Amino acid sequence: MLAATFTPDTPIMTKEINFLMLQNRFKEIKESYAAENYKYIHVKTIDNFLFHADTFMNHHKEEIHKTINEYLEIIGSTQIDNITESLQLFNKYVRPLTNLFTDLRGFHMASRLWIKLSWTLLISILLYLLKASIYFYIGLIVLTIFILVRQLYYLKQRKTYGFMH
Repeated sequence: MLAATFTPDTPIMTKEINFLMLQNRFKEIKESYAAENYKYIHVKTIDNFLFHADTFMNHHKEEIHKTINEYLEIIGSTQIDNITESLQLFNKYVRPLTNLFTDLRGFHMASRLWIKLSWTLLISILLYLLKASIYFYIGLIVLTIFILVRQLYYLKQRKTYGFMH
């Protein structure tokens, strides 16, 4: 009786198969790109989106599938190797999905270590110029460590996105 009511033609199974097909297609596209150009096609972001795409409701799955499929068609047909094209594609295809993944799955924007350390250095210089108390420096160190640990936590869960990520 159960086999009669649940067939492979149900929308859930179809979408899961499609996401698996998208993952395989993205893997093939990645193989056609040089490793130094991965940042231009947002490899980590798309991998993370595909990894978590099956956890959405069907109407969100359809939007995710359609958007990523269009994106893969473009990056599969043309080698993206500059920041201008990369930014245009990110804004058109990836950025709309970031809101969905952030709001419904708790994704966070990834930032580079050098950016975090630059801000820490800049704030340290500002604290020095203001002749701030040692407690402000301790607070800055604690905040920096917290931000780094938080980033590692979300990276481990594969819940990060970002431009050129």
